Amino acid sequence: MFQELHQYFFTYKTVGIPGVGTLQLVQQPAQLDVVNQQLLPPHHQVHFSRQAMVEEHQIQMLAHAYNNDTNLVAEELTRFGEALRSRLQEQPFSWQGIGRLELEGAYIQFEPQNESATLLEPVAAQRVLRENVQHTVLVGDVERQLSTEEYQSELLEDAPRRSWVVLVGWIVAILSLLFIAYHIYIANSPTAASGLQQKVDIEQAPVQHN
Repeated sequence: MFQELHQYFFTYKTVGIPGVGTLQLVQQPAQLDVVNQQLLPPHHQVHFSRQAMVEEHQIQMLAHAYNNDTNLVAEELTRFGEALRSRLQEQPFSWQGIGRLELEGAYIQFEPQNESATLLEPVAAQRVLRENVQHTVLVGDVERQLSTEEYQSELLEDAPRRSWVVLVGWIVAILSLLFIAYHIYIANSPTAASGLQQKVDIEQAPVQHN
């Protein structure tokens, strides 16, 4: 059964053994090694849990490999776990390609084997500091070459001017909207629409002479 469990682990990235625990193959992302100044490629690492999580799929695949009933295979797997734990009481067990199992007291300890090989190699990750870099800045119609310090100083000095321009622009826009809203209100007000402001000609009554 050991060979079938080995094949199942590398096919489905996990395997559970009653009385021993669960092994999982987890992919790790690329990592930055600051000490050695290099970027490590993605790799796989084996994680171990003392809780044996035997999936139904694992039992079915083992039953298919042995051409046997799932209940009998489950019992055989339990006996395999008991035998492996008894062996660990005598000496550690090295599982090739996975890691080393060892019984310390009542608990099983796991030490993963060296990380699995990858086709990618670490790459250098050195921080490059460029000094005295020239920046081309357009001032009016004239291009100027500024150093990094001069360029940063220019940005800091220009920031307040830009802030004032933006503020004035918003004020003008708001006043324009208020002006338009006021004229719309006046044009649509009941007083303007009722005609009360129109002049009415009053005819003079004829003068009567006695």
